[in-house]
Amino acid sequence: MFFFRYVVLPKPDGPHAGRYGETYALCWIDAEGEREADQRARSSVAEAGWRIISLDESSPVFVEEVDREHPSYRSCLKAKQNGEHIFFVTGPQPKAN
Repeated sequence: MFFFRYVVLPKPDGPHAGRYGETYALCWIDAEGEREADQRARSSVAEAGWRIISLDESSPVFVEEVDREHPSYRSCLKAKQNGEHIFFVTGPQPKAN
């Protein structure tokens, strides 16, 4: 399994346009290799209406090493069950000057 943290913005024609500013997409992807996991994560983020600005973090994840009390533990379990789990931490829409 792999974890990715992307910095994203709403697509101009997407459902989040005008509602949010810079946002983090936290992605747990259950895949054999990092490249496959990254491609799947990017595809899912785009399908959800977001445009990736940058990759902030990338690392392998071993579920058995994640503290069961840590919030990411549930995300790992969901990814194991469903192949992926993506959580968006939204930021406010920038105010116009």
